[in-house]
Amino acid sequence: MGVVAAYQSMTVSVEQEQEDISPKKGLKATLIIIILIAIASGMLNSAIDGYSMMNTFVMPGILFICCIIPAYYVFRLRKKEMTNWMMIKRHVNIKVAFFLVY
Repeated sequence: MGVVAAYQSMTVSVEQEQEDISPKKGLKATLIIIILIAIASGMLNSAIDGYSMMNTFVMPGILFICCIIPAYYVFRLRKKEMTNWMMIKRHVNIKVAFFLVY
């Protein structure tokens, strides 16, 4: 239930965004942040005594995968929202052009 609520919250927040955010630019920035967090997590895991090399790679990998899925979901939502907005603008422009010509 919590995961579904979180995804619905992301959907609503993308629909309510006031400014146009480039989906690719937002995904690139998010990927960079996620990679930096995963690297920092791996470095911290390697510094702790008792953790093997396997834990040093597995834990940041799981963190990366758990963060990349919602980031990709938001990317798809923004891309869909941009496509819908472009369709609406095109439809309005066609109506205005038809009105001016007619």
